[in-house]
Amino acid sequence: MEGDLQSHRDGCASCDIHAPSQPPEYPFQSTVVDMLQLEGHMYMAYADRLTGWLEVAHFPHGAMSSRIISVLRRTSQELISTDGGTNLISEETMSFSRKWGVIVRLSSAHYPQSNGRAEAAVKTAKRIIRSNIGKGGSLDCNKASLAILQYLNTPPKGFDKSPAQLAIGRQLRDGVPTPRQHYKVERHWDEIIQKRELQMAES
Repeated sequence: MEGDLQSHRDGCASCDIHAPSQPPEYPFQSTVVDMLQLEGHMYMAYADRLTGWLEVAHFPHGAMSSRIISVLRRTSQELISTDGGTNLISEETMSFSRKWGVIVRLSSAHYPQSNGRAEAAVKTAKRIIRSNIGKGGSLDCNKASLAILQYLNTPPKGFDKSPAQLAIGRQLRDGVPTPRQHYKVERHWDEIIQKRELQMAES
């Protein structure tokens, strides 16, 4: 009976949406998305709950659903938590999410982990871009790119691994001179990659 109940629960999409927020098991399984405004410009912060990986998108002509979808299409996730910004839960955006098999969950008092992660992502995004944006609030400039790279390469307080190391197994190249060995994939990642190469060669 326990097995039947667990099987039913595992296949229940509605349960996933309404269940209390659970810690993610792997990178980009569970993400948070939130809109923010800074100096009159509109941005979207996208963060992976497990690794802390952060991406920021600029919407110079407004955060219309089609532009939000264009950004989400370039990301990977199974579940998105959002505070319910109009264009984040528009019919167009929700239709896109359903087609891609992504569950969209509205943050509320029932999901403190998601809420906290979204708030942290927005605060981090604001801190990163506040002094680094280009003309017209653009993120398409050296200062913004380097600031984001350095964030991804910096372990958060209390941890010894950066978001980049947790998400892709190595440091990213940024503006700070770093010994080349830090760019190499960590050993357990390397073993997985080598195994995959062998399997592909045999197929």
